[in-house]
Amino acid sequence: MTLNDKNIRISIPAGIENGQIIKIKGHGGKGVNGVPNGDLFIRFSVFNNSEFKSDGNNLLTSLDVGLYKAILGGEIMINTFDGKVKLTIKPETQNETKIKLKGKRFPVYKKEGQFGDL
Repeated sequence: MTLNDKNIRISIPAGIENGQIIKIKGHGGKGVNGVPNGDLFIRFSVFNNSEFKSDGNNLLTSLDVGLYKAILGGEIMINTFDGKVKLTIKPETQNETKIKLKGKRFPVYKKEGQFGDL
């Protein structure tokens, strides 16, 4: 990004959430009378243009399952951020049933190796 006629490079941390703020030390307003420059604070606005809805560290999505598959059970393919995965539908699955896919969300902010659930 360009700031005060200077190009600066920032790294956006994995798992950043809507409304979160990061601080870039020394890139704010000019200091006066020998005082160092202030800090730059960047607030993120994350727009969702996908079939997924954020819920804290987890994601939610809805999918339609045919009547016979819900009653008799079976397998369906669903989209995740890692690609498609096979999901087993248990026999007699009820409407609004929630199924958790562990670790199939984005990385958790500032927690390397941890992922939320879908």
